[in-house]
Amino acid sequence: MSFTGQCYARKIAAQENACEYCAFYSASAPALCFAPWSDAYMEELFIDPCFEGVYKKLTGRSAPALAAVERERERMQCQAETAGKAIPLVIRRLK
Repeated sequence: MSFTGQCYARKIAAQENACEYCAFYSASAPALCFAPWSDAYMEELFIDPCFEGVYKKLTGRSAPALAAVERERERMQCQAETAGKAIPLVIRRLK
């Protein structure tokens, strides 16, 4: 996606109805965010889950920040599986 396209995705993500344009929006549970990266790890990296979801919906692929986190999560999941522990999925309640 071009720089202009990224700006467009950021503009949509800043709107109040951004969930409707998000790849992880569920009409059956509109009050919940099903973004798999909505946890403290992503907040520490200052990655906006709304922008990432809108970007994914518009382009069909993960944004660079999300792709890096997905790779890290896969690595962590592999380590946890070898240790016999599962990494829980965190679901964030929207405002």
